[in-house]
Amino acid sequence: MPAPKGNNYNKKWKTKEERQAAFQEVYNHLAAGFSKESFPLADWDTVEAYIKEFPEDFPPKKLSEAMRYQRLKWERLGMEGAMGECDGFNATAWIFNMKNRFPAQWRDKQVNEHVGKDDSELKITWQK
Repeated sequence: MPAPKGNNYNKKWKTKEERQAAFQEVYNHLAAGFSKESFPLADWDTVEAYIKEFPEDFPPKKLSEAMRYQRLKWERLGMEGAMGECDGFNATAWIFNMKNRFPAQWRDKQVNEHVGKDDSELKITWQK
């Protein structure tokens, strides 16, 4: 016999209270500086599904806030390390960590492409 329509048997966090508690765990995990991929209670695809299906329990704005705290934690560590406030600070490890965590902003190579007005290939002509 199939499960009744509208059941929540496959849900990890079935009630509003469970979802809100789970979101608080997500928030605390990220704000502490840990990555999405290391969240121990569920894989990140599951968390994203809850964000989409239950935005009142997994508020996207609060998630963005937690991600900002995550970045602040790592940037603060780098600043303290650069000022000599962290015993045993390993600048190279910190730089690699930042490059892997925040690749859009932390990269060595910048690619500059030149295109025409309509994003077509830029044609260069020489005049004598």
